[in-house]
Amino acid sequence: MPQYQAGLIAIDWESEELPTLPVIAQKLFPLISSQDVSAKELAEIIRQDPSITMKILQIVNSALYMLSIEVSSLKHAIVLLGAREVQHIAISSILAQRFLTVPYEVANYAESLWKHCIATAVIAQHLTNGGENESLYTLGLLHDVGWIVLMAQAPTIYLAMARDIKGDIKEVERQWGTDHELWGAKLAQKWELPKSFQQVALRHHDPLSTTEPPSYLLKIHIANYLANKIGFKAFEGEEVTDLDPKVKEYLKLDDSKLKKLTEQALQKSNHIKELWRLLVI
Repeated sequence: MPQYQAGLIAIDWESEELPTLPVIAQKLFPLISSQDVSAKELAEIIRQDPSITMKILQIVNSALYMLSIEVSSLKHAIVLLGAREVQHIAISSILAQRFLTVPYEVANYAESLWKHCIATAVIAQHLTNGGENESLYTLGLLHDVGWIVLMAQAPTIYLAMARDIKGDIKEVERQWGTDHELWGAKLAQKWELPKSFQQVALRHHDPLSTTEPPSYLLKIHIANYLANKIGFKAFEGEEVTDLDPKVKEYLKLDDSKLKKLTEQALQKSNHIKELWRLLVI
């Protein structure tokens, strides 16, 4: 479990300012790793929130999916796209509200952060080998959730720190007394998310800090790197450092394969931008 560290600014974990996870999300998360979710079961959960239902249908009927027919019901959307894809859209819609409901002074930074998270999720989804028990997409969406803790509790510090980032983000965090990884793990714990979400939030910058890092953690680390590499950075001045050779060794990822992954990520740029646009309008 995440441990508190001396020198960090204080976070009030009982504050009403901290983002909460809506009931509908609490019902959807347990279904993420399930392989046997029925269209009826999924539709019944999503229908409990009419605004999310409308957003899903809007996205499904957009140019993003280029369907030849109009989709007018959740059940139809699930049949056409599959339960997992509709789950992803639903959770993305819910989390968009959480990431973007921030004090006005950091609103622009929240949008950049959300775009980075969307990019990480989309890229991570395509790193699966078909045998993943975890949803790489959803893990990617939430890997940087710790930043919204700082936005909610100390927006002026977030704003000043964001403007100060010119290089290694972890070094800037040490100087400002912040730790978005630690706070993200704590928030994931508070939201009662699975251990995998807590671990990804806590170690996505340094996956080798844990013994025998799980495959999903390494892949989110790589997806985060690729999102930054192709221009979807949470902070404009953040440095994109090379991948640790040991990480590449763990996943048998040579320079040729990494170059191919970077090219594939670039090809998803327009998809990422359009999905982000649909989620924020």
